[in-house]
Amino acid sequence: PYTADTVSPTVKQWSINVNSGEVSLVFDEPVLVSLLTTTALTFRCDGCNAPITSTRASTLITASNGLNMPFVLNAADLVAIKAAGLLRIPGTPLLSATTALIQDTFGVPNNALTNLAAVYVVQDVVAPTLSQWSVDLTSGLVALTFSEPMQLSSFNSTLITLYSYAGSPAALTSLVLSSIDTSYGEAT
Repeated sequence: PYTADTVSPTVKQWSINVNSGEVSLVFDEPVLVSLLTTTALTFRCDGCNAPITSTRASTLITASNGLNMPFVLNAADLVAIKAAGLLRIPGTPLLSATTALIQDTFGVPNNALTNLAAVYVVQDVVAPTLSQWSVDLTSGLVALTFSEPMQLSSFNSTLITLYSYAGSPAALTSLVLSSIDTSYGEAT
């Protein structure tokens, strides 16, 4: 007699590379890669800011069903996770998932997951770069946009020098950070 599989797959461990946004989920039984729904994931950190739920589809790295499910987070989700401080030391990254994450090869949905600690984290070691800037001569505002979210407390305005078109430096008498948009790393 045939007995149908009714056991839900469970995430046994996970890891993340903060530089590339690659996440790897390891299950206790084979799962269907085509049914991976990364918007069912929530990232948090013990002692860090509010949790971040993935809001966009991610890019699969593998096209094969199996135990290991690697994918690359959508860029906007990775920026939100970094901006929230969820992947900074000393906190441990934690992962939660709803039962809509994936199904096993028999169509049984995964078990819900609550606060599973990452087994391996590659920390962000890529220095941010200034990707664009602008000056509003009427208001005196200088807008700086960086390649990734920045920690407001690390901003040092004394290291900024503006040059005139003729090439001579202009002294900054004062620079006040008036706003910050952490979703795109922009400071004004």
